[in-house]
Amino acid sequence: MTTLLIERAFKHQRLTTLTISSGLFYLFASLALALTRDGQNIALLWMANISVAYYLSTQDAKYWSTALLGVAIANLAADYPYSSSILQSLSFLPANLIEITITAHVLKHHVSIDQVFKKPFALLKVFYLVCFLTPITGALSGTLLHYTYSQQLSWSFTLNWWLSSVIGCFALLPLCLLVSQRGLTTTLESFLKPWVLALLIAGGVIIYHSLIHLAFPYIYISTAYFVIAVISLSAAVYMAFFATIFVTLMLNIGALIPTDPILKFAEFATALFYLPHLLSLIPLLALAFAVYSNKKNQAQLISQQQQSKELYRKTPVAMYTLDQYGDIVDVSDQWLNLLGYQRKDVLGKASVDFMMPNSKELALNTHMPQLYRRGTVHELDYQFRHANGEPINVLFSAVIKEEHLQMRAYVVLSDISREKHLDQQAQQREQFLQLTLSSVGDAIVATDTEGKVTYVNPKARSLLDLCQSTQPLHSPADDIIKLYDLDGVQTPTSVNQVLSCHELFQREQKLKLHSPSQGEMIIKERAYPIMDKKQFQGVVLVYQDITKEHHLQEEMCYIAKHDELTGLPNRTVLVKRLTELCHNPEPDKNFVLLYLDLDNFKNINDCRGHSEGDRVLKVLSERIETFLSPQDEVYRFGGDEFVVLLNNNYQAMKLKRECQTLLDEINLPLTIHKTQHSLSASVGIVSFPRDGQDPDTLLRRADVAMYQAKSQGKNTFSFYTKGLTEHIEQRLEIEQRLKRAIELNRLEVHYQPIFNTKTNQTTHAEALCRWPSDDTDKLFPDQFIPVAEESTLIHQLGMLVLNKTCENETLFRQYQAISINISAIQMELPHFMDDIKTTLQRNKIPPSRLIFEITETSIMKNPENSQKVLAELRAMGSQIAVDDFGTGYSSLSYLKRYPVDYLKIDRDFINDLTRSKSDHAFVMAIISLAKALDLKVIAEGVETQEQQDELSQAGCEYLQGYHLGKPEPVEMESNMLYFSSVSH
Repeated sequence: MTTLLIERAFKHQRLTTLTISSGLFYLFASLALALTRDGQNIALLWMANISVAYYLSTQDAKYWSTALLGVAIANLAADYPYSSSILQSLSFLPANLIEITITAHVLKHHVSIDQVFKKPFALLKVFYLVCFLTPITGALSGTLLHYTYSQQLSWSFTLNWWLSSVIGCFALLPLCLLVSQRGLTTTLESFLKPWVLALLIAGGVIIYHSLIHLAFPYIYISTAYFVIAVISLSAAVYMAFFATIFVTLMLNIGALIPTDPILKFAEFATALFYLPHLLSLIPLLALAFAVYSNKKNQAQLISQQQQSKELYRKTPVAMYTLDQYGDIVDVSDQWLNLLGYQRKDVLGKASVDFMMPNSKELALNTHMPQLYRRGTVHELDYQFRHANGEPINVLFSAVIKEEHLQMRAYVVLSDISREKHLDQQAQQREQFLQLTLSSVGDAIVATDTEGKVTYVNPKARSLLDLCQSTQPLHSPADDIIKLYDLDGVQTPTSVNQVLSCHELFQREQKLKLHSPSQGEMIIKERAYPIMDKKQFQGVVLVYQDITKEHHLQEEMCYIAKHDELTGLPNRTVLVKRLTELCHNPEPDKNFVLLYLDLDNFKNINDCRGHSEGDRVLKVLSERIETFLSPQDEVYRFGGDEFVVLLNNNYQAMKLKRECQTLLDEINLPLTIHKTQHSLSASVGIVSFPRDGQDPDTLLRRADVAMYQAKSQGKNTFSFYTKGLTEHIEQRLEIEQRLKRAIELNRLEVHYQPIFNTKTNQTTHAEALCRWPSDDTDKLFPDQFIPVAEESTLIHQLGMLVLNKTCENETLFRQYQAISINISAIQMELPHFMDDIKTTLQRNKIPPSRLIFEITETSIMKNPENSQKVLAELRAMGSQIAVDDFGTGYSSLSYLKRYPVDYLKIDRDFINDLTRSKSDHAFVMAIISLAKALDLKVIAEGVETQEQQDELSQAGCEYLQGYHLGKPEPVEMESNMLYFSSVSH
């Protein structure tokens, strides 16, 4: 596709070149032939060749052949009306083509348009090459071809040909150059300017009148040309073109007849008649281009001077210029900004008038004479006066130069007020630094670039036992400071590291310093490079005494790893130890964990107090530690729990004996303060790697085994078996399946109708979560709901039910309200209310269309938070229902404190409603209580018509149960609800 477009563009360009070249040649050739059609006249003019040659010089050489083809066609077309034969027309064609080609080559490769308009001599060079030399090639070629055709050799023919091309070139080439420099549109616009037309008309009148009526006409014509050349380049160029056409036309119509006898009978009379015209054109054009170049150069010079002045004033340096008298002749904007003056206030004033008195006296008596004598001064420290009277510290530099035969002093001011201020601050800082270094608590030692000591502060002298008279200066730092690592190995200072890299070096490890007066100290070392203007000057060593911190850290580390009461390693150390053993097991070597929990130890704390319990634990831990072999380890896991790590490869029978012996040791009476305590323990046993290969698994399974031992009657031990954790694994599996179902949004929401006994309509429905019906391994709510509550997935599950409910518009067209279950865990979440509000707003569901159900037990887990959340739900417009009422909290006072709208009687009371008097009485009491508190009652678990009738007669407003409708997906619910409403 790209190649095709290029080929089309290339063909289009060739067609354009052919059209323009043939058109130009035909136009100017026809004009010339029309002006010379009468053989008796001596007029002669040929502009066709230069017009095409100029056009070719602007085109790529690969299109020249196409252009020359156009010239050939135009040559034959223009000459045809005036030629006696086609051969005669063809005889002139090669000479024209040769002249055009050579002229185009010269214009393209040997002529600089910019230089023509800048240098008059460049124009004369162009005239010489293009207007005089190249026409010779055409004239000679034409003469030879004419001789071949006519068998007559005529040098007058050669001269006429050459002179016709010369005249045509002088007439048209300047116009072509003007087009190249300004563009065709601008050139034509300049021709149409009234004053240009006026000059051309005036020039034409002078030419006509001079040639017809005056002797020596070219004196007057040249004078007119001179005036035009001085006034306008455009007018001069157009004058040359139209004057040539005008003279040729006058010759053609016979208005001009040579009066010189020589011209009347000369063989080349026509050519010679044009010489005065040609000689008048050359000065016209040369002068016009020279005047134009001069005007342009002057304008450019003025512009450069203005730019230089503007640049001088805008330069970001405080500069000013003085004359030979010391007065200011110009200033930069930066100088004015620095001193706060306006330019009008300073020009013509003496520069010393803007100096402070001391600087003024110094300048007048010393520096200014020195400047005018030597021609330069450099960075003299002066104070100039700001417009507000404040002194400005500057460095004064100046140089004398001669400009336009006048002496000028160019002065530069460098503001050093900030440097002066910084020097003062530096001195103050140095004094402060000396004071600080003398009083600082760290030892500081400075060295030079060779590591030799140059400064020691008082703390370092004390630390290194260097008395005031001792001078350690110029000694290597390592000879003065003796450092050791914590293992006692001597180590050098950090001087060499900083000397090699010139960067801060801080040791991570702690070091020891042996001070004869202060003993062994723990220190930290930091080494800093001393840099001054990016130049390295030496090293500063800083030693911080961290002896107290080190000992405190060791103590804290011990506390973090050991139980404060018993001194045994704690849980953190145990986990770390197990991690090491699990990740780097020794071949053919396992280990065993005994998870030990004291039985009924809570009784000791309750009866004897925690202090007594702590003493018992301390003595027992010592007893266990004494009982174990040296390679075994004991840890306090927390409370009354211990973990024993047996590192020996015990066989099963031996391990049982060891465990029983340990239990017997624990069973031995323990007497504290004359009080005897009988202890027992339950032990869970796991081994690596059989029962687990990571600390978490081993400890978890040991805990499971320990509880198994407790369930067997306590004071025994139990080995871990896989069956002990099957229920845990089942729970984990349910948790993973539930999490996946929530993420994939696969859980279904079924809706169980709630029947209104007053209207006999199903006005409400409860949203209930169900496992996907297409899952072959289906889970029931009593399987996955408890797992959701334990694993904190309950909020995601609850929001899934709420989202699906709110997205179903059909539900809210069929029911007055939908009941949604919430849990205590959800209410504890800080974003719970925001999530509910966002869901309702997104689906445009009014809060009043929702009832939030929560159990009594959930309410009382965090009463204050429950009251706050339920109040927010009620304030939002929703209603609150207490689920499983009567099975949980024993006090009814919360009904008064909490914003409750519905009481839901648990199904356990409804099951035996018609058979148990106590259940019947309890249900009736709840209904009466609700009426007294102005609450609505919903009875759950209605399974028979008898239960429905009994509850309806008792005044229970809402009924829910399988007898009235099962929970169903929304697609099936509408039909079922229709039957329900009709049957009742």
